[in-house]
Order: sequence, then C-alpha cells, then structure tokens
Amino acid sequence: MLRLASLLSFFMLFSTARAQQPAYFMFGEKQFEGVHIYSMIQDHALNYWFATNEGLFKHDGYTFKLVECDDMLGRSVFGFVINSKGVIYCHNLNQQVFQLKNGKMSLVFELPDKGADLRLLINKNDELLISSSRNLYLLNRDNTLMSSGDVKETGGFYYGNPFITSNNQTLLHQIDSDTLLILENGKMRSTAMKMIGSTESFNNLNLTFFELDGVCYAASRDTRNLFRLNLSNSTLQYERTIPWEDPNESVRFVEVGNKLWVSSNAFGLRVIDQHLKDLFQGEKCFQNLLISY
Repeated sequence: MLRLASLLSFFMLFSTARAQQPAYFMFGEKQFEGVHIYSMIQDHALNYWFATNEGLFKHDGYTFKLVECDDMLGRSVFGFVINSKGVIYCHNLNQQVFQLKNGKMSLVFELPDKGADLRLLINKNDELLISSSRNLYLLNRDNTLMSSGDVKETGGFYYGNPFITSNNQTLLHQIDSDTLLILENGKMRSTAMKMIGSTESFNNLNLTFFELDGVCYAASRDTRNLFRLNLSNSTLQYERTIPWEDPNESVRFVEVGNKLWVSSNAFGLRVIDQHLKDLFQGEKCFQNLLISY
C-alpha cells in the first residue's frame, strides 16, 4: 500500500530542495511519456515500483531504473502484491509470475494452464495465491508449489476472482454454477451453494466475494445482487440489489475501508456502507471521473 504521509513529506522536501524544477518531475513526467502505467507500489524501504507496458521501473526518490529479468517473456507487467517481509510479486501476459527481492527480479512460477485474468493474492501465512480463470495455485514463502485446484479440462469450467476471508480461507466461484471452491490449510474442497430469497439462476452467475464488519458477502457482477454468504451451510441469502443506470452493464466490486465501492466502465461509483446502505443519498460520487480497479 502506498504510504500517503511519506509520499507527501517527500514531495514537500523535494519541492523545497529543487524549487527551480517543476513539482511533477518526481512522478516521472518525462520518464513515462507515452508509457502506460498499470500498477504502482511502495516497498518497505520506501522505494516506488511501477508496472508498465515497457517493463518494471524502480524509483528511489531521485532516479528511475529499469529492472529486468532474463527469463521474462514480453515487457508488460501487472498486479503488484507485497508480503509481510517486503517481497513484491507481479505477473505478465505470458503466464509468468515474478518476485522482486533485494532489488532483483526473478521468475518464480509459470502457469501450466492458459487461463486468462491472472490475480495474485497474499494470505495471512505469506503464501502466494496465483489465480487464473482455469485454476488456483498456492506457493509457500520459498516459492515452492504447495497445491493447485482440480482442473477439469473437458468440463470447460472457468473461475471468478479469488477472495481471502478474515479466517484465512480462500473462496473461488466456479462461474455459471452453484459450486464454491474453498482453499484452507493447503487443501481444496468444493461445496454446492443454495440460494435463499432470490430467483437468480446459477447458470448465469459470476460471484465476487467481500467482507464488511467480519460478515462475508457475495455479489453478482451482472445483476448487482448482494447476498450474505453463510459458509457453515453454503447458503446465499439475498440482501438487496444495487441500482444502476445501464442494467446490462457489468460492474466491479472493491472493498475499501469497510465500505463497498461499485464501479463500471462508466463515470463515477456508488458507495455502500457496512450495513449495505447507500452513502451520498444513493447518488454516485466522483461523477466526472472513471474509477479503475
């Protein structure tokens, strides 16, 4: 996570020391001209790392350095995550996952499947979860593969975004089905969910999971229905539907500070509190801005 206070403090010092230079110099206005920045993260030594379509850049507050890896296929990099020891992970479009440690970039894993939509997560044990649309892989702190999901090649199944609960369980929905995969203590199990209070069909369901006040919920990206998820009996209890201008538009759900942000490819976002109530009188905020993931 970016440390805003340290960033602002550094910005003030930098601006004072170099008053004759434009303030945006520290953000690499010239360095990144024509370059797409996909992700940004700060390490424990307060260096900044930029994932771009032209590779991986490190900024120590004074200079930018392109950090390369001989095993890397393709230059675009995405999806920073960091563990408690300050080790950073990212991936590219060629099913490769990389580690940034002691200023060096190294290849730690290549996905054997060709699933798209790669996601990286760090659980409470500092284990690395690598999720694709076809499988889930778990690496320990030494980057050794501990387990992987049971991929059924002939079934044509696809999986949604993984989520790690406060109890350190990883949840994964098998899209267009009632199947919920649960990864716990390195072991994968599946269960059939039951829906209560809604006629929504599992045949067209793509669930995203989140927690508010320690309660686990599931959200349908297409219908914007919110469900309370009871893991003890695998039930989805319908709670409410979030209104949206275009009912056919798929939305994104992101938990931010015990609130749920709901956005799409349109401008603005809606904010839901921990009681699933609308903030801002149900209106969108940042209505003139496109909010990315």
